[in-house]
Amino acid sequence: MENPENNEGWVQLYRWAVTERDTAKLVIRISEAQDAIKHRTRELWYAGAEGHEELNRLHAAFRYLDILRAFGSRGRGQAA
Repeated sequence: MENPENNEGWVQLYRWAVTERDTAKLVIRISEAQDAIKHRTRELWYAGAEGHEELNRLHAAFRYLDILRAFGSRGRGQAA
């Protein structure tokens, strides 16, 4: 898994996941993004950043990736 060094590295992995058109790679991209989100969430938690705006973004992104994973197996990326 690619691990960008800056604190917003999870954002890039998230973007790659939500724009992935290859259904074979989608699950991998989602897993990478969710791992990065979990890691960043732990960093913020240990830093005592309750209520931090980034935490809201992290939680929303994680939930969206769960939805994407559920629907991704139903032909995401195919022409309508």
